[in-house]
Amino acid sequence: MQVNINTKQVKAVLQFAAKGDIRYYLNGVYLETGPLGARLVATDGHIMGVLKIEGEFEESSIIIPRQALDLIKAQARGDSGITFEYDAGNLGDVPRQVLIMHGESKQVVKEVSGKFPDYRRVIPVKASGELAHFNPELLMRCAKAASLMGYRMFDGVAYNGKGASFSRAGELVMAIMPWHCEPDMTTPDWIQSPLVKPTKEKKCA
Repeated sequence: MQVNINTKQVKAVLQFAAKGDIRYYLNGVYLETGPLGARLVATDGHIMGVLKIEGEFEESSIIIPRQALDLIKAQARGDSGITFEYDAGNLGDVPRQVLIMHGESKQVVKEVSGKFPDYRRVIPVKASGELAHFNPELLMRCAKAASLMGYRMFDGVAYNGKGASFSRAGELVMAIMPWHCEPDMTTPDWIQSPLVKPTKEKKCA
């Protein structure tokens, strides 16, 4: 089976993939296909990106190692395409080979074994609106992914309290896990304190 994906889409989703995680199945990008389309998914356990891909495919799922995609990411220039070719059937305990073609380059890698997180359970159907706090670095990755997709910015975050909040950039949906912290609601006294001593008022005779 062949699946064609734009390089900018792959680069955007890679913003959410883990690097060197002990949960080895997160060190890759999950590709799910079916007659009604495909999904490209990546997560490091703190943030997740899910991309909608139009098309008609065989029913299948596979995890592609990020090292192979990082190589293409470093080489890719402009708006080009990547073709993934692999056996749609599950071969049991034997990892499938994936042929990745980009321009004139070709590489063959083995799929990453393991069960990828269920993105449909992670991303809520509707946010509660309850306030949440986020690691700013995660929001920067959302902005980077949106930029790679060709958007100036991502949609505002739909707050979801202690659960995963989400945002969008076109066909890319991003889930962000909250930062569990209790910030002080008042600034310290020294913020308002002047750095010079107040002058004494002279008394009238």
